[in-house]
Amino acid sequence: EEKMLAALAVGSLALRGSQRPRCAPSARARMGSPRYDTNSGIFTVLLHKPLGLLLEEEFAGGTGVQVSGTQKDSNAERIGIIQPGDRLLRANDTDIETLQFDAAMEVLMDLQSPVKLTLSRAVHAEDAKSLDITSNLINMLSSKDAVLVDRVVRAARSAVRTNVRAARELGRLLRVEIIIGAGVQKDGSIKVRFFGIFSTTGNVNDSYSCNVSATGVVDDTVGEGVTITKLSCAKDEGWGI
Repeated sequence: EEKMLAALAVGSLALRGSQRPRCAPSARARMGSPRYDTNSGIFTVLLHKPLGLLLEEEFAGGTGVQVSGTQKDSNAERIGIIQPGDRLLRANDTDIETLQFDAAMEVLMDLQSPVKLTLSRAVHAEDAKSLDITSNLINMLSSKDAVLVDRVVRAARSAVRTNVRAARELGRLLRVEIIIGAGVQKDGSIKVRFFGIFSTTGNVNDSYSCNVSATGVVDDTVGEGVTITKLSCAKDEGWGI
């Protein structure tokens, strides 16, 4: 029943948001470029209303609000950093993480635009480690290109983990095993290939290796600084986003 109430509350919030006029392009341009702190997992964004966030209660009947997704072409999607599973900590100066779901929704609806949101993302211990790369490949890359490759692989890892179809067909990406291919394309994009360790149960003892290919564009003026334009996995030649 609590989950049903939460779903209804999110639905009504999304409906009211969709009926409001979109903010002008000049207003969206003032959102800035939020950056995700990989050490703390905490980041702040400035969003104009309608926010375009899909929210749900973190624990049934308890406190805590988390992101379940973003509406297509919304301000939340355009800012390019918010992901499913991110926890909402504060809205402006109001502590959200200690509120019941319905109370948190009321706070968000009452705030004037723009809204400063502070969110947190779980930091995986495995993700903080350096990524392994084959010796032949590391000898071929300049130090600058090696840094770009590292960033694109990390962005691709995040994209796989937050893609609904990937989760359904591949399971969870536990870690990047090793980078086996990379190069800078003529258009400046970075193409990478790496072996990822996946599990359909989340258990490392029940895992398999899959060859993942990705193409990313590095641009420090937007979101996390990397946009993944192509992503596919060799497990199923038809899979890709």
